[in-house]
Amino acid sequence: MQCLLQLMQGAFLRSGLCKNGTVFSTDFPEPVENRHGVYLFGRKRGRIKNKMRDAVRWKDGRRKGMNTGVGKLHQMLFYAGLEPEEYQACLPEIRKDNRKKLRAYLIIAGIFLLVIICLLGGIRALGALRANRGYYLLSFVGCLVLLAIEMMLPEDNGLLLDWLMYAFEAQLYLLGILIMKASPEELSVSFIAFLLAVPLLFVMPPVQHISNILFFAVIFIGLALHVETRRIAVIDTIDCVVFGMVSSIISSFMMVSMHQNFLSELRLRRFANFDILTNMQNRNAYESSRDSWAKKCTVSLSCVYVDVNGLHELNNASGHEKGDQMLQTVALELQGRFGRDNCYRTGGDEFVAFVQDEPETAVRAATDELIRALERKGCSAAIGVVTQNAGSMDLDTLIRQAEQQMYQAKEEHYRIQRQLEH
Repeated sequence: MQCLLQLMQGAFLRSGLCKNGTVFSTDFPEPVENRHGVYLFGRKRGRIKNKMRDAVRWKDGRRKGMNTGVGKLHQMLFYAGLEPEEYQACLPEIRKDNRKKLRAYLIIAGIFLLVIICLLGGIRALGALRANRGYYLLSFVGCLVLLAIEMMLPEDNGLLLDWLMYAFEAQLYLLGILIMKASPEELSVSFIAFLLAVPLLFVMPPVQHISNILFFAVIFIGLALHVETRRIAVIDTIDCVVFGMVSSIISSFMMVSMHQNFLSELRLRRFANFDILTNMQNRNAYESSRDSWAKKCTVSLSCVYVDVNGLHELNNASGHEKGDQMLQTVALELQGRFGRDNCYRTGGDEFVAFVQDEPETAVRAATDELIRALERKGCSAAIGVVTQNAGSMDLDTLIRQAEQQMYQAKEEHYRIQRQLEH
């Protein structure tokens, strides 16, 4: 019996169900103490394993489903053909571009509507169109309101920007619908024109444009059947359905193409401004952004200048792969202390980090921790730290002094190394 118990305990230990002879109750339930106890435990454990296996199969099936026609259609409609991660990466630049377009469109539309209002008020030959003058005036006021909100909008408020774009598009669609309502015996050319042009104004996922087209097309058709004469209503309904489908297809392909362009630009910019080895901003990014640091700080600005010790010797002794690993380690630790957006690889073994509006003591404490972390991983670096107040900021002097401190630390490092060798 004792031998049997030892065998059972060994089986539990090998299976990971017990530790030091104790069954884990957090992962699996305890066995029932009867003649079916072990069997019941095995059944419960088996059910858990089956559930885990089913979950893995479901995830694999879902992953495979994304490669099917339905998955690709979903990806095209909601992410414009991009991967969700790629879409999120492009979203800030897309919103910047949309905001510029929105401001330009609001100004152009406002000027255009104002000209039309003045012409309708001064030219008698256009008397037939004066029934729409109130609608043009309402749209003009709407453009002014949206423009005022956009100019006061913070740069990082992407959600409100999306709603402003929706409001502008809705305003154009409603203008076409109201013009149709004012002339029930004439074909609605304005709404059909807006139906084709509006989806091309902003860069959005196709599903958003299609939803807008469908929503306002339903309103247009319902109002047309209620207000217009039967013959005109039938023609406008057919035109709305046909051109709505054409607009949805064209805008979808255009959105996919535009998003791909943004992704390509993002990749090119990344290759131009990022170091592939360390995944850190490179010299090009440093030169283009260094002057902005003096403008961004309000209290103080610190410059941390880092140079890796012994890289050349490591490359000669162990190969460039080991040297690359050392650079990656230094880059990772540096970014972990000061932030990825604040760090640059400016040369082969040189790094620069800027810290704004932080006390010098805190920056030096972080630097000391960086040195200790590198030493624990078998790396060494010479570091110079200089802090200046924002009121007396001289960026070139700040960087030069930090570099000089770094060289002094590097000389001290090699002096100690020579003493140890002797």
